[in-house]
Amino acid sequence: MVTALLLTGCIAWESGASAAQREILIAAQCEPTGPTQITGTMVCPALQDYVNLINAKGSISGYKIGVNEIDNNYQLPSAIEGYERRKLLAAVSQLIWGTPQAQALNRRLQAYHITGTSSGFGSAAANGGIYPYLFPLAATYQSQAAAAIQYVKDQLSGNVKGKNIAYIDYDNPAGTEPLPILKDLQWLEG
Repeated sequence: MVTALLLTGCIAWESGASAAQREILIAAQCEPTGPTQITGTMVCPALQDYVNLINAKGSISGYKIGVNEIDNNYQLPSAIEGYERRKLLAAVSQLIWGTPQAQALNRRLQAYHITGTSSGFGSAAANGGIYPYLFPLAATYQSQAAAAIQYVKDQLSGNVKGKNIAYIDYDNPAGTEPLPILKDLQWLEG
């Protein structure tokens, strides 16, 4: 998915790039600090490794990929400020790693026709009519919740009727997005 976004950004950007400009800038909002640092400390270095691999193999159509990374600490003000600064640098894509951040930046992505990704915010971003510039990188929260219920069901020989299954979340969009599917499954499975 990241390669597809890089290629899309490259095609859109290449039409206005001079021969002297041989880099495609990708903005990455990472979270090596804050409440989701366990993801940020792994994903962001992996992204840089992948970009280094692409560049080592000749880049994309002769254009090197550059990553301008910030630590938004899973905070909306930092995410918005980081987006605005990187937009001024002509970043062709914004890699966003938090559900609240992706929701807050979605209108900005649409207004400036900048592609963006979100590794966790999948359910709504999967609807291209509502989120035409935001692409999910992972399974939706709803599909993850359904898979967890299926796992429990498999462990209980295919029957969860009458069983109490707890879902513990934190009160933000990432935590509450699975609730509709869990309520549907509660009714369907008894």
